Amino acid sequence: MKSGFLQRILIAKLFTYRDGRLLLMDVPCYLWSLNVLVLMHRFLEDEFGQQGRSILFKVMETQCILAAKMTQKRFGFSGLKAIKMQLEQGEMIGGGETELIRADVKKPEFIVKVKSTFAEEYKNTFGLRQHPVDDMILGAYTGLFQEQTGNKKLVCIETQCIATGKPYCEFVIREKGTFDIRKPDIARQLPLRFKHDVSKYLDPLGPPVRRKI
Repeated sequence: MKSGFLQRILIAKLFTYRDGRLLLMDVPCYLWSLNVLVLMHRFLEDEFGQQGRSILFKVMETQCILAAKMTQKRFGFSGLKAIKMQLEQGEMIGGGETELIRADVKKPEFIVKVKSTFAEEYKNTFGLRQHPVDDMILGAYTGLFQEQTGNKKLVCIETQCIATGKPYCEFVIREKGTFDIRKPDIARQLPLRFKHDVSKYLDPLGPPVRRKI
């Protein structure tokens, strides 16, 4: 999947730099190096365990809910077309080549194949892992597919990961009740409860609510 979204952004001049700020569709952005994201993940997991990984999940879930609302507002896309566009956004920010290999809206079941640059960098930094490491993508896809389908029962599980020695990462998105959450490899990927109600910080149409000073 080549990022047609990036082409649209560049043609419409929606990615701009001015006065020391990077703006994507008028939303301030900040660039991080990939190895720092890997280190942040490792620090949070080492210090706080599953709760630390749940924070990463929630941050990216929020990011993709915002992106979904903005996609609907700015481009008028929804459903499967919007899902494909958001997957292109993941490529655009350097997340790796992405392919939607199954999209059954009625069942519902979605399968996404990703050559995750994060998982590759994690493996290169810390060696092969016993478990998948893409907690941020889990959150991102949970937010993306829930928002674009309107089905809040959907969850994302990583069924294989580059960091464990596989050639690519694979993510399965289905309703939570269809997974055996008693299995440790599945249970560890589900986020713990988060005390913050993120929705109160968000504008219904997308951007975060900012206080007027």
